[in-house]
Amino acid sequence: MNRRILSDENLKKNSKLNAIMVIIIFNRTINLQFLAMIIFALIFLAGTCNAIQDTIAHHWDTSIFARIRSDFWRRWFQSDWRNRPGHPIWFLWDAWHCFKMIEKLCYILIIQILIKDWFFTLLCAGLLGLTFNAFYKYILIRKS
Repeated sequence: MNRRILSDENLKKNSKLNAIMVIIIFNRTINLQFLAMIIFALIFLAGTCNAIQDTIAHHWDTSIFARIRSDFWRRWFQSDWRNRPGHPIWFLWDAWHCFKMIEKLCYILIIQILIKDWFFTLLCAGLLGLTFNAFYKYILIRKS
């Protein structure tokens, strides 16, 4: 009969193993909590950006942005996207597009944090852009 004898040496080995397991589980819990906090912060930032976009577009006169005195920032917040030049950093041309880009980046980062696959994340971002352009330029436009 091959019985395991619980000697002091075996108890020490088991307690070390148990301590290591507790540390691993504790670290994983902290990492999950940290990732959850990052995701909540990104959702909060995305919601804030969306609120700024709608405020700029629909409630300018009653918003805090109407009090801006600087001509540069006032033009940036009120600029019409149709007057922007076609340059590679078009999303910085006006506040609405800048905050839209930040909102989309938040969603893309959330996908990356949850899925942990850059290829899939970039695929989702590309699909978002293609879907938007297809509907905005072709599907939702009435043909005369």
